[in-house]
Amino acid sequence: MTTLRFATPPRAALLRAALHRPRPPAPLSVPRITVEIARAVLPDDASYRRLCGATGDHPPITAPHLLAGSAHIAIVSHKAMPLPAMGLVHTDNVIVAHRPLEAGMPLSLRVHTEGHKSVRSGVTFDVHTEARLDGVVVWEEVSTYLSRAVKGTGGPRPAEPAPLRDLVVSVPWRLPPDLGRRYARASGDFNPIHLTAPTAKLFGFKRAIIHGMWTLARAAGQLQLSAPGRLTCTFRRPALLPSTVFFHADAAGRFEVRAARSGKLLLNGQSA
Repeated sequence: MTTLRFATPPRAALLRAALHRPRPPAPLSVPRITVEIARAVLPDDASYRRLCGATGDHPPITAPHLLAGSAHIAIVSHKAMPLPAMGLVHTDNVIVAHRPLEAGMPLSLRVHTEGHKSVRSGVTFDVHTEARLDGVVVWEEVSTYLSRAVKGTGGPRPAEPAPLRDLVVSVPWRLPPDLGRRYARASGDFNPIHLTAPTAKLFGFKRAIIHGMWTLARAAGQLQLSAPGRLTCTFRRPALLPSTVFFHADAAGRFEVRAARSGKLLLNGQSA
């Protein structure tokens, strides 16, 4: 087990991630890598709230993920990680907030990897995040990442869910071309696939794509979901920039985001 400790969130990890290109061993074993951050303060960030469509003065339920983002990068770019950081795909996310979040709340973070499994398209592993206030867990998250750097051995891909019916919300979101850059400034995630069409094309995308965590945060804002609460999702396909997508939700708290032109499912999830 490897443990890294920081007094504040680690910086300049994105460059290390770009340079971290190990050759995965056979058989593959993803070790437990832990990052501990002694102090991370939830910011009073009005621009982030506006980007996410959040109402009220409290940080969105997704906000602590921003504090943990550099810790995620520190983990996937660590020399002990056997998978290359660039090319990882965020496939699933689970957030549980146990109490209301307040701007200025001083949190300590513990982030660690937890196991791995082979799937049809490669291998997945989980990154767990715990945010504590005075030693008590107030917010936690599990982010699942996919690497296609190794050959998968899983079964057939599960069928996608059918479109939601009996909708209580059905609204278009228009995603402008600079949305990825605006969210990068708010989140600190300057992955080139989100910034411009030329930088995204270097990694095989036709155009820039928006961060999956923006889409999830925007969904939480659309639902006016605040802490305490639970928010889960599966990221199905990237949303291109610029584009128009439709957000749908039903009375049971299920939601989805679909491309306006093709109707393809981009994200689906559940709130509670």
